[in-house]
Amino acid sequence: MPEHPPGTPPRTRPRLVWFDPRFGIGLALVVASVIGVSLLVSSMAASDTVLAARHSLAEGTRVTADDFIAVAVRRGGVARLYVQSGRLPKAGAILTHSIAAGELLPDSAVASVAESDRSSVVVPLSSGVPATIGVGSRVQLWSAAPTDGTHFDTPHTIVDTAVVARIVLPDSPLDVAKGTSVELVIPRDNTAAVLQAIASGAAMSIVPLDVHVGG
Repeated sequence: MPEHPPGTPPRTRPRLVWFDPRFGIGLALVVASVIGVSLLVSSMAASDTVLAARHSLAEGTRVTADDFIAVAVRRGGVARLYVQSGRLPKAGAILTHSIAAGELLPDSAVASVAESDRSSVVVPLSSGVPATIGVGSRVQLWSAAPTDGTHFDTPHTIVDTAVVARIVLPDSPLDVAKGTSVELVIPRDNTAAVLQAIASGAAMSIVPLDVHVGG
């Protein structure tokens, strides 16, 4: 007797599919690797824009957005420690410690103008600026009151700790007689005494507090 009636197509047995578990594990590892790399690249590409100093800025200086440039940093916990672009108050802010040129501006380094207990004043000096003094240097301000047209009283300190914000040199050889001036950031309580000394024609000098002697 024939296996199939006439005119009936023969039955085909279903083909068994072979599957190696090791192939599935390998495929899963490849997919996971691709996803991981994609996530890593995405996280590296994500960045925040924060502020970096255009030039050296001394402690106590009043700063505005013009004193900084915007730089991109990788997004993450570290970026949150710095002032983001556009977040500096339009009225400016006061630095609570000195910032070097190119350094990122930390949130902890700025205070509002109203909160600051510092002020800045330009002081004409009767002597030159020591070579060890630059922007950001901590100095003492000394004053000697005039006793007559050519003599001065014994010098004394009128500001125990000030910070140099700017050194103002003569614009031309014709201005050398005017001498050098410095913009100092001083405690607000000392402002009146400093302005009085300047108005009286006192001889003013600065002395560095941080002296590093090379060996």
